[in-house]
Amino acid sequence: MDHKQIQTVTNRLAKAMTAKGLREPSAEVQIESHAEMTIVMRWKDARVETYISDSKYKFIRGGDLKEMIAEADAYIAELPSAEETRMNEFMGALGKVIDLGRKNGVEADYLNPLVASMKKLSENIITHDRAA
Repeated sequence: MDHKQIQTVTNRLAKAMTAKGLREPSAEVQIESHAEMTIVMRWKDARVETYISDSKYKFIRGGDLKEMIAEADAYIAELPSAEETRMNEFMGALGKVIDLGRKNGVEADYLNPLVASMKKLSENIITHDRAA
């Protein structure tokens, strides 16, 4: 594979990650002295702003580049859909808000509707039929 073909592959991987709802995805092939060749896929976690790093990574190391690309494609294919990713991000943020409310002694009148919403969303995810 030449550098133009590798560039095409990394662009395609990033585009596939975008289609899965990942934020600010990138893909690269790293070739370093005295190290295995590595495909690095990087994206941002949930859209909730924090002061700690919200970057996520997937490393695929060693072996034949074509096999590594196939492994990267398979990994992306197994990721949740963009809709599921957005729902998971929302539920994670909602759970953090509920925990923060409890920690800070927020009255149950404010928290109970949030807890009920979280329960309803969780039940919908569990019983959701993709074929429907």
